[in-house]
Amino acid sequence: NGALTLSLECERPDVKIHYTLDGSEPTANSPGYEKELKLTGNTTVKAATFAGNEQKGKTLALPVEWNKATAKPLANAAQGMEILVNGLRGSLKQTDFEWYTGEISKPIVVTVDLLQTETIQSCTAGCITNYGMAVHKPRSMTVELSDDNIHFKEAGKLTFTDDEIFKEGNFIEDLKVDVAPAQARYVRFTFETPGNCPANHVRPGQASRIYLDELIIH
Repeated sequence: NGALTLSLECERPDVKIHYTLDGSEPTANSPGYEKELKLTGNTTVKAATFAGNEQKGKTLALPVEWNKATAKPLANAAQGMEILVNGLRGSLKQTDFEWYTGEISKPIVVTVDLLQTETIQSCTAGCITNYGMAVHKPRSMTVELSDDNIHFKEAGKLTFTDDEIFKEGNFIEDLKVDVAPAQARYVRFTFETPGNCPANHVRPGQASRIYLDELIIH
């Protein structure tokens, strides 16, 4: 509903968490973490643990990047989809808890409720390729707009060939659909599965998967 809730915790019981919200390095004099933090805009959260004045371990950095989809509700969402609008980008490791994957061989469909009518110019989805794990970008990405979450109109679509989908490597891409400026409250994304890996793939014939990390609406 327009805000993110950030919880911090540490396995060690003998340290205290201190944090900053302006991107500066936390010290023992920075605010101490006592309860969940509410975030409502672009923020770089940095947190570290201290025993007295001595920092223990590394600093955690969370750059939260805001857009019109961030912290908005998802209509008819599957479990786990909320990470698609939490403002955090995934790393090159698709198991880092910032990537969402649906059921294998089934499209991923998600609708963002912007809570009010907004002017929309582009819709982007982050995806990852991990060739060795048969993780590839979708066969297609379709963006549809609606005022009532019932009647949708296609606003743009990307489609990809086998050569574009089944590239070797481990990399992140942003799939962007430019929309002729339009107004809508609901934005539906549909990602068709890439299909089975081709015969010359390291995993020939295996069903490939889509991993998404963030929906970005401008």
